[in-house]
Amino acid sequence: MKKLLLILLCLPMVGFGQLGDYYKSEGHPKAKGLKFEIKTPLGFEQMEADRPNIVQKWIKNPKDNNTMVVFMVLVYNLPQEMQNQTSEWKQYLKYENGVEEMIKELGENTSNGKYYVLDNYPGMYFENMQVRERLGFTFNMYTKTAQVFLEKHHLTIQMLANNKGLLEENTKLFHSLANSVIFPHQYGN
Repeated sequence: MKKLLLILLCLPMVGFGQLGDYYKSEGHPKAKGLKFEIKTPLGFEQMEADRPNIVQKWIKNPKDNNTMVVFMVLVYNLPQEMQNQTSEWKQYLKYENGVEEMIKELGENTSNGKYYVLDNYPGMYFENMQVRERLGFTFNMYTKTAQVFLEKHHLTIQMLANNKGLLEENTKLFHSLANSVIFPHQYGN
């Protein structure tokens, strides 16, 4: 009986054990002044990224292209004319054809577009497959992406893998990671 109780008590820890402590962007130059917090995926190596808009990335199995999974958080400044339009973004994406229009612009390999909200901010979710070339090799890159539009920025969370099955295996982790995002400025912090 004691073993059964111990197992039942540990189940919630196993179910929620995919995320670690919060990463905080405060002071990071690539965050462009946007303060956000996001839980880190356990079992992934945290790294600074080389590209200009990638605030942080986490990689699992970086030396094996067949099993490598990458999570990235990117921040972009919105053009001046698109700033402070949060309610307009919500209207466009949720009630008009905004998601469909934006997905169409991303190309024929983009699918499963839908309205998506992260910590009270409107955005969209979509999946994509791109053919990439690097060092004379051609390969497919599969992604899941969530983008949200804030007052002056848009934040993107992206998961990448070279194998669609591997990407699908990590879908729950992707949504848990996205759901962990906090924008503390809206709470007076």
